[in-house]
Amino acid sequence: MSDTLPKSTASSSTDPKISLRSESILETDLKDLRERNQYLENTRRAIFNVLEDVADSEKELGAKTVELEKFRQAVDASFDHVVITDPDGRVFYANHAAELMTGYSKEEIIGQTPALWGGQMSHEFYETFWRTIKIEKNGYAGELTNRRKDGTKYLSSLRVAPIFDEEGEIKFFVGIERDITEERKSQLKIVRHAAELEKANVHIEEQKNRAESILRFLKSIGEGVFATDNAERVIFMNEASELMVGQSFASCQNQPYDKIVSFVHKGHDGSELFDIVGLTLRERRTISFPQNTFLVREDKEIPISGTCSLIRDEEQKSIGTITVFQDITKKHELDQMKDSFLSVAAHQLRTPLGSMRWNMELLLGGDLGRLPKAAKDAVAQIYENSQRMIVLVNDLLNVSRINQHKGKEEFRLVDLGGMLDDVIRGMHPEGKRRGVDLKFEGMRHALPLVLVPPKHFYEAFQNLVSNAIKYNHEGGTVRVRLSEEKGALEVQISDTGIGIPKDDQTKIFSKFFRAANAVLKETEGSGLGLSVVKSYLEEAGATVRFESKEAHGTTFFVRVPLPKDRPKTK
Repeated sequence: MSDTLPKSTASSSTDPKISLRSESILETDLKDLRERNQYLENTRRAIFNVLEDVADSEKELGAKTVELEKFRQAVDASFDHVVITDPDGRVFYANHAAELMTGYSKEEIIGQTPALWGGQMSHEFYETFWRTIKIEKNGYAGELTNRRKDGTKYLSSLRVAPIFDEEGEIKFFVGIERDITEERKSQLKIVRHAAELEKANVHIEEQKNRAESILRFLKSIGEGVFATDNAERVIFMNEASELMVGQSFASCQNQPYDKIVSFVHKGHDGSELFDIVGLTLRERRTISFPQNTFLVREDKEIPISGTCSLIRDEEQKSIGTITVFQDITKKHELDQMKDSFLSVAAHQLRTPLGSMRWNMELLLGGDLGRLPKAAKDAVAQIYENSQRMIVLVNDLLNVSRINQHKGKEEFRLVDLGGMLDDVIRGMHPEGKRRGVDLKFEGMRHALPLVLVPPKHFYEAFQNLVSNAIKYNHEGGTVRVRLSEEKGALEVQISDTGIGIPKDDQTKIFSKFFRAANAVLKETEGSGLGLSVVKSYLEEAGATVRFESKEAHGTTFFVRVPLPKDRPKTK
């Protein structure tokens, strides 16, 4: 220790200049050291800052990765077809909907252009499309036709958007497609349906205007008109009908028609209610009021004529009836006057004609001496013409008796089949003379008897068969058929003759009327036969109608109601 101390003492006794320089060097080193420490500290802090930034970036990147994954999952789950392409249109992403819509797998789609499922539009379409998104750098929205892998075509709604980098250059395109084939079909259906509705509305408006026009017409015409539904309730009445019935439509609406209107038919056997609406609904055809039908009110009876017809819908189903009737009081009075005149004239003619006939028969028989041949021929011609006059007078008397409710015949139970047999046997010689074959078809026996005036019915059927022969062709056929229908016997008398012209058919039962072709075929005739037939048949509640076509023959249908007890023939 003693050796050491002197060295220290010795050192302290060195030169002062040397000591100052050493201190200066030391200061410089310390300063340098402090600067380096500061640099190291700054560097450490910078590294820590960088590490913190890296950690933040990693955190942000992780968050963005999560968000990107969510976006990818959302796009994959989308029902719309989504693809992402490079600027040249090469697909590098396609979602699951793209596979479903196009029929191609992702592996088949990636690396291809949308032409894989496209290419169905015109060249001009695709030029415009690429110019819009690539050159003009605008989005595109439109519709186009594409084709699936299996070859089926579909209509697609397309949206394409370009995505840009920081310099404004296109990095890629995002395309979204949606199959709108069914949507367009539905829209077309809606459009067509709307057009049909519009057309239907126009039709309804036209029908409405037409119906209103018809209603105005029906309300204003002079004939009485009322309509019923299928339950026979009144649903319409015009002014003329209100005046004739004596009640307003407001008080009659929805009431049974037979409580409002009473029609009575006066026949040979008395008066009875005529249910024209019920008869029309039951027989499903147009029914005419028979002669001598009256609208009965408390204060008076009005003679009427008219018809009742079915009202049908577009499917031809019955929805009601419409009855049109006219007040024929003046005509009825004139007919009565005419019938009285005819009756008087016929009776006045009958007596001299009978005398002329008796005298001419004496002359022709030689009872008054032998006549020269020329005189005998002249008398024979006069006799033939007088016979025609007698037939005409008898027809006039028959019509007069019918119209004046005279000449009633007692009703009896009659075997209609037997009566028709008698008629055909009686007309057989006339048929043979004219070359017409008569045939009786259908049931003849085991049919119910009918309650009718036998003489009048025989004359009616004789007239119908006679006409069928007279207006037939040589070699033609007349068929008479008898059958049992619901509550009645029906007789059909058909011929293969000249038929009845359509324009004449509505007048065929009128007095003194003959169809034009009938006059050409047979010049002789009074035009009273069918009028008498109709009156005789209606006398027993029977109905007569016909179907005819000119040059193709005629069929008359006679429907005879059965009595309630319905006795059978033997």
